[in-house]
Amino acid sequence: MKFYTSFIKLFYTLIFSLACVTWVTGQLSDLSIPPGMSYKKQKGTLVTFPMPDVKVLLEEDKIDTGAWRFGVEIPCHDDLSSFEKTTISEGVLYNMRITITGAKSINLNFDEFYLLPGSKMWIYSADREYKMGAFTYRNVNKHGNFAVLPLPVDDIIIEVLEPLENINTSKLKLSGVVAGYKDFLPDKGGYGQSGACNVNINCPQGAGWADQRQATLMLLTSNNTRKCTGMLINNTSNDGTPYVLTANHCNTATNAIFMFNYQSPNCTNVDGPTDMVLQGCEIIAQNSFSDFSLLKLDQTPLPDFNPFYGGWDRSPVPASMAWCIHHPSGDIKKISIDSNAVVSSGYVSQPDSYNNHWKVLDWDLGTTEGGSSGSPL
Repeated sequence: MKFYTSFIKLFYTLIFSLACVTWVTGQLSDLSIPPGMSYKKQKGTLVTFPMPDVKVLLEEDKIDTGAWRFGVEIPCHDDLSSFEKTTISEGVLYNMRITITGAKSINLNFDEFYLLPGSKMWIYSADREYKMGAFTYRNVNKHGNFAVLPLPVDDIIIEVLEPLENINTSKLKLSGVVAGYKDFLPDKGGYGQSGACNVNINCPQGAGWADQRQATLMLLTSNNTRKCTGMLINNTSNDGTPYVLTANHCNTATNAIFMFNYQSPNCTNVDGPTDMVLQGCEIIAQNSFSDFSLLKLDQTPLPDFNPFYGGWDRSPVPASMAWCIHHPSGDIKKISIDSNAVVSSGYVSQPDSYNNHWKVLDWDLGTTEGGSSGSPL
């Protein structure tokens, strides 16, 4: 097991008071069926990419103590003009097929995404087993970009429908295709990857931290190739602005994906829900010296998420004990506890950053790993 000393900011530390189709749910979508799914012969411009060398990537991960990586982004700049275009009774259909033979998953980043009401986009596996969407004008954000969760396959279809009244109005341009080399989704083994010493948040040791549990979330970062932890935090106005605090080295961009409540319902290693997801944020403030990043979500978490806005304290007085709620190795939510006081320290990657972090010398319960980055202390 990899062990990582936990360093948390002093100034910014958080101290708390169709029966055959599997929908990959979570992101805002209408669950409609793409017309192309009814074709006997799959349509679409075929784009293929070679799978990156997995052995090399795994060797890199052995010395990488940053955010937990599950995939690598392959540059791709195709837009709708590259798609196969078909006129149907409902309007015009655009299709593209992307294949990365051997990939454990594929997810997509778009640097242009614009749809009018009535236009739709779906992403589904070529074998029709998995589907996401339809994504609509409701997914358009002020940044003009978009991103989707991984599908656990190596062969996918992107499909766009423009109704007759919207012909030639959509904007869609890929910026990258992420080839997964580690399992991401639960039905393909994407949970339970953290060390055995980690303790689920809903075990007895996590009792008393229910509010803070609901504030802690998982992020897809670094162009949605890595996983980190973050916390939904309150502000002095108490106005419900959806701020999230995480680590700067997570390299969060405006197309990041945020997953709430990814946790076992009890103390057993049961996979958590993956259907409470928001996409997109604004970078409010960040600093590499103290390794913090303050984000503002593009959407407010829904009441169904049962969100909690965590408190914070910038007092220089060290806490007499420490606890950390986090997603080690992108796993379901865990808790780590140290019964000793934290000590003032610098950030490990910034030797000159004296006394701007709290340091946990040794966890009594659990540990932290890649993926724990950005978690509250």
